[in-house]
Amino acid sequence: MNSAINTPSSSEGSASHTVAWVRTWGASPQAPNNSVSCIEPFENATLRQIVRITGGGHRIRIRNEYGTAPLTIGAAHVAITDTDDGIQHGSDHAVTFSGQPTATVPAGAPILSDPIDLRTAALSRLTISLYLPDRVDTATCHGTFHTLGWLIPGDATALVSLPAGAAPLPAQALITAVEVQPETPTQAIAVIGDSRVDGMGSTPGTDRRWTDRIAERLAAHGGQALCVVSQGINGNRMLTDGIGTAALARFDRDILATPGLGHVVIAVGNDLIFSFAPRTEETAGFLSMFPGSPVGVDGIIAAHLQLAARARAHGVVAASRCESSCRTRRPGRPYLGVLSCSTLSRIWWTSAYRASDLLAKAWFSPQTPVLVGAPDRPGVRGRSP
Repeated sequence: MNSAINTPSSSEGSASHTVAWVRTWGASPQAPNNSVSCIEPFENATLRQIVRITGGGHRIRIRNEYGTAPLTIGAAHVAITDTDDGIQHGSDHAVTFSGQPTATVPAGAPILSDPIDLRTAALSRLTISLYLPDRVDTATCHGTFHTLGWLIPGDATALVSLPAGAAPLPAQALITAVEVQPETPTQAIAVIGDSRVDGMGSTPGTDRRWTDRIAERLAAHGGQALCVVSQGINGNRMLTDGIGTAALARFDRDILATPGLGHVVIAVGNDLIFSFAPRTEETAGFLSMFPGSPVGVDGIIAAHLQLAARARAHGVVAASRCESSCRTRRPGRPYLGVLSCSTLSRIWWTSAYRASDLLAKAWFSPQTPVLVGAPDRPGVRGRSP
């Protein structure tokens, strides 16, 4: 296929104007010990996972980034998902890697599949099945599982429907991206964020995250095709590692390396929340997941501006979803309707208001430098959508 996209940020296809890949789905990789949930060791089993793509899918990316040993892929299949989470008749395709049906991925490395001859419409759901014959002790994962997935004994890559022995997966595993080689101009919107981007609290398999809703609106609007890629990590922070690598550190890997990148949305807001959280016996256990010294507003603004500068250096537009959106809620009112009586809720409402007020006052002040823009577009201040 040919594409008319000019994507200077894409590492794949940048050397050729006739081949340009665009990411249509993604999940930020995490280490099993640095995630809210993970995959327990397994062997001789198939991982079957369903993902919704926003612009078609023709190859998959698998990461063994946090693996402690080479990962052997015994077989892989991709198919269009049917309404009952089975496989749509006639859509199943075997996946190859450098022309071979099997592959070994070194520890710390990713692997791209060969292009898959499977026509898919925007907002389709793909079933991706990986058979891993050898023992996997440390599976690179994504801790917030907003999709659906199962662990099935043996090689079940070609099965049309789930067998009785399929066990639900607690986390996304190994698959970190689906990419398309489009026939019309297409760009990716990559969103880096925390739980609000990652879909914490959203029902798995329903595609109700706000990034999913934006993808639906863009598809209905028409015009140039835009793929929305969510790279949120539940509990993630801008400056400090904790749950997942800090956004400032993973920005190149998860955002700037996105094939077909055209727009960046920055929506990370936990640093100030946990910096201002009350340190009590009740909150100690929860806050232990977020180590590091407290940070201030100046550090957060500087980090946002740094990410925007790095995005602009790649010729893409960057926008920020500011924490000040919290200010529209009243203290004591439940967040997402489920946390009003929990320790987390009390931390949120005690600290988020102080953090949001401080951030908003500094962020929207006349002295704050512009946040976003591209070489051919003026900057505008970061604000909540």
